[in-house]
Amino acid sequence: MLSIFDNKQYAFLSKMLDIGAQRQRAIANNIANVNTPGFKRDDIDFMAQLKDALSESGNTEALKMLEGKMVKPNETPIRRDGNNVDLNKELSELSKNAILFNMYTQMLKGHYNKLRDAMQGPAV
Repeated sequence: MLSIFDNKQYAFLSKMLDIGAQRQRAIANNIANVNTPGFKRDDIDFMAQLKDALSESGNTEALKMLEGKMVKPNETPIRRDGNNVDLNKELSELSKNAILFNMYTQMLKGHYNKLRDAMQGPAV
């Protein structure tokens, strides 16, 4: 049975919100541990899975199965105390993530507004 929520746009936006929340927690944890000796920053990797899921035309199951994978990137230099968290980079990533999260929220809101308008019918 086909559901009104069983389409690629809804599945994509829902997953982006889930992964955005997961990434927000990882970034907040990095910021909280900026001065913890030996702490290595975390991030969420999902781009390869997303590319594969989007390439499967019409298949919403691939998007529904998309999961963010916790990784420990080593792109920032390690300080003397063994920590590799760069506060400026984390704050930048936090802002970028918040902007994307808000964008996906607005897009999903538009999706729901279209459904609401369709259910209400034309204005008399």
